[in-house]
Amino acid sequence: MSFLEILYNATHHVDMGLRQEKESKENLCPAVEPVVSKRKSIANEKLAPELEVLANEFGELTEGKQIEVELNHLLELLPRQRKKSDAFKGIKSELRKMGVELIITSKTKRK
Repeated sequence: MSFLEILYNATHHVDMGLRQEKESKENLCPAVEPVVSKRKSIANEKLAPELEVLANEFGELTEGKQIEVELNHLLELLPRQRKKSDAFKGIKSELRKMGVELIITSKTKRK
C-alpha cells in the first residue's frame, strides 16, 4: 500500500466519522422555530392598520421616503391618549425598519 492510499483511507475514515457525528446530532436536536420572528409579526399586525392609514394619506411607504407631519395632523389620523410626539415611538420604529423616516413637527415652542 502506497503512502497516498494510506492517506486517502485515513481522511476517508475521518470524513465518514464526522458525517455520522453530524447526523446523530441533527437527530437529537429538533428544529426550533425562532421566537423573534413571532414577536415581529405580532408588532406588524398591531401596527398594520396605522401603516395603512399613513400610506393612504402620504402615498406608498417605500424605502428612502421621508414624511414630515405636524403633531396635530398626525393625532387626527392616529388618535392617541398621550398627545405628545413620543406616543408615536412604536410606529416610527416600524417605519424606520421599512426605510421610511417619520418627522413629527409641532407648533408649540419649548421653553
